[in-house]
Parts: sequence; structure tokens; C-alpha cells
Amino acid sequence: MMKRLVILVLVCVFMFAPVAVFAGGETPQEVFYSLDVNKDGRVIKEELMVIYPDKTVLEKKFIEFDKNGNGYIEIDEFVEFYNK
Repeated sequence: MMKRLVILVLVCVFMFAPVAVFAGGETPQEVFYSLDVNKDGRVIKEELMVIYPDKTVLEKKFIEFDKNGNGYIEIDEFVEFYNK
């Protein structure tokens, strides 16, 4: 129940709070920190939905980002992905 509530809150935040994603020359680090809504130093799938709102694409991209398979994206994984 609590997990669903957190997901709902995150989705609402993303719907009403615009997040700049590489729109004005932001670095991958800046984008990562803007996606990390709860500022815990990692990005979960629900936070990544801002970039990839399509569920199928989101699942595919999340696997590509999450190199160590721990269920969240750390900043080094995020930066490495965009520096390819």
C-alpha cells in the first residue's frame, strides 16, 4: 500500500513540476539530480518516467541504465550511459 502511495505521489509530482532534461545544455549530473525527486542519490523507475513515459521503453532503458542490476540507477551508471 505504501509503495503504491509513493508511486502515485511521484507521478503527480512529475505531472505538475516541469523537469529540464538536456533542454539547455545541462550536464548528465544535473539531469540526474533533477530526476532524483526524493534526493536519495539514486533514480528509480518511477523517477525515470519523466524521460521515458512509455512503459515499454522505460523498462528497456532502465535495464540499460542499471548495469549492476540493483533495482535503481546510481549517478555513475547514469553518466556512463549518456557518455557512450
